[in-house]
Amino acid sequence: MSQNRASIAGHADAVTPCTIKSLSVTVAKTGRTVQGVPEWQEVITNNCACAQSQIIANCKGFSSVVPIPPGVLIQQNDNCLVRGGAPIVQGQPFKFTFAAATTTPIVPTSSAITCP
Repeated sequence: MSQNRASIAGHADAVTPCTIKSLSVTVAKTGRTVQGVPEWQEVITNNCACAQSQIIANCKGFSSVVPIPPGVLIQQNDNCLVRGGAPIVQGQPFKFTFAAATTTPIVPTSSAITCP
């Protein structure tokens, strides 16, 4: 399937656009502090029936006072590989926490889309 558009298997007449915009990102304070700064939870949700993997996000300015494990984010310059490239599927949001004085949005820019 194309990285820009995919159809749901078994529904040839119903084409659902699956794009990088099918991923939504929310960030909220957890109410805890780590090393004197707020802890945040980031949630990446796939709103498409097709899995999205190899997700690259613009994470310019993202930082945390505690290290982020490579299975969560691999940061290289202004881009991050999300979840070590593993897929995020509908109904199973990917969540992680970090600690920073302020939060910088992580914006997904590309992914590989695979339909069942």
